[in-house]
Amino acid sequence: MIELARVLDEHKLPRPKVVWEVGANHPNQVHVAPLIGDAERVELFEPHPYYAEELRKFFGTGGKVTVHEVALSDQRGPRLLRDDGCSSYLDGVASPRASVGNEPSNKVTVICRTVDYYDRGDIELLAIDTEGSEWHVIKGLVSRPWLICVEMGWQHYRNPYGDEIRRWMGLQGYRMVETDGQDEVFVR
Repeated sequence: MIELARVLDEHKLPRPKVVWEVGANHPNQVHVAPLIGDAERVELFEPHPYYAEELRKFFGTGGKVTVHEVALSDQRGPRLLRDDGCSSYLDGVASPRASVGNEPSNKVTVICRTVDYYDRGDIELLAIDTEGSEWHVIKGLVSRPWLICVEMGWQHYRNPYGDEIRRWMGLQGYRMVETDGQDEVFVR
């Protein structure tokens, strides 16, 4: 996991006041956790009911951290989530797990919304790890965060929208400043 606070420091970017993580997962996997202390508002999006509840237990409710139990997608309404624990993904998405052909049989219905439903235009740092739905979040952004971290690969898997994501980043004035083979970090 790339240390986003370090990347901010290396690029002389201030600590963000508005931080989002889409696909937050389990509390011990929250990429933006080291930035919460300096932030004014943190929004964590996690559609998996178990992990959303764990996030609420860990980060509390009513403070600066808000947990949204929804999937950000290119569609609104109910949709099936393939329950693969920490690697759960929306049914029909070319996720890392789906790319090897052994999709989990357990499914749960989740609510999907488009990113513009929540995006007020003030996100300063965004981390996205949605197991194949990253492009659906990025292409609908209202904000232009200073830093965006996107899951782009994992072992044999390459994000099916990698070209679109990189093209969008370039058109919006972002440049990739770091990768670890799994995540790519872009700054503006």
